[in-house]
Amino acid sequence: SVRARMVPDEARGMSGAAAAAPGVGVLTVLFAKGGMGDVGRHVVAQALQRHDALRVRAVARPEDMALLDAQPAGAEARLERIELDPATDGPGLEKAVSGADAVVSCIGNRQPGFERWGAAGTRNLVGAMSRAGVNRVVAISSVGVKSDFPPMPWCWQGYLFGAMLKTIIRSAYRDITALEGALATSSLDYVLVRPTGLDPNEVPVKAYRLVDRNARPYPKELTIAKEDCALFMLDQIFAPTLSRTAVTIVKPPPAETASSK
Repeated sequence: SVRARMVPDEARGMSGAAAAAPGVGVLTVLFAKGGMGDVGRHVVAQALQRHDALRVRAVARPEDMALLDAQPAGAEARLERIELDPATDGPGLEKAVSGADAVVSCIGNRQPGFERWGAAGTRNLVGAMSRAGVNRVVAISSVGVKSDFPPMPWCWQGYLFGAMLKTIIRSAYRDITALEGALATSSLDYVLVRPTGLDPNEVPVKAYRLVDRNARPYPKELTIAKEDCALFMLDQIFAPTLSRTAVTIVKPPPAETASSK
């Protein structure tokens, strides 16, 4: 079925930070430039806001780390910025995840002209986590990958994006498919998150909807705010309900969003 989850403000830390979730005291977050990678910046900010005892390690290439905003003073003190290339620095990545309780990975991209290194970074991440004894990872992927192809079958834009995945951005499709494969063939406890369109102008609604492509009626929405994608990823860290699976998420319809307020 198509599911929507409205998360109370207090559960997200939007009306005051809560204590760190049981068992999660250190969170490592990988991010990069681009729409998918940009979700990771929101993961960092929300995680620090959500739990006032949580320590966060933000991992990115040096040129991408500059994209991470300064956090409020109390939160910045709990943030460690680690500059390395996940695609080439396996030992550094192992150090970055050692002692962490969980990992959020927001690497990979689907824009034309971007370097495709999500799969290489994820393979290194799987090895680093396995050696460090860290098991839980929530990783961003994309709508339209593997079992989710063709993407968004409820709209013509989905079929257009599917055609793009097989033509002008087929390198992105291959990279993200390999990214998913690296986790699916591992022994890690993973969740792959396949957001629909990540429009930078989309206003966050502090909610998300999980989509079952075999159920009817289909949703009508095409996008989800980056902040709401980050919210879902953190929910799967602090209050996990899914394991070793991939899910597609989209913005809830206006009526459902209004009912949560």
